[in-house]
Amino acid sequence: MYKVQGPTMTGAQIRAVPTPPIGPDRDLYRVVPGQGDDPKIGDTEIVELKEGMHFYSAPPTINPGA
Repeated sequence: MYKVQGPTMTGAQIRAVPTPPIGPDRDLYRVVPGQGDDPKIGDTEIVELKEGMHFYSAPPTINPGA
């Protein structure tokens, strides 16, 4: 779990929170329970932060069985 200060952050700033930072070889997503697909966050996108928000990263392409 990470704690940040401020009402907003860009996708690039969110990527820099963990150590090591989330690299450009992974996509960043915001968890939205019950909505289906989680929205992808671009590096320049401004995210309005709310307590309890969750994010994750994943490879841009997933090839099961490859």
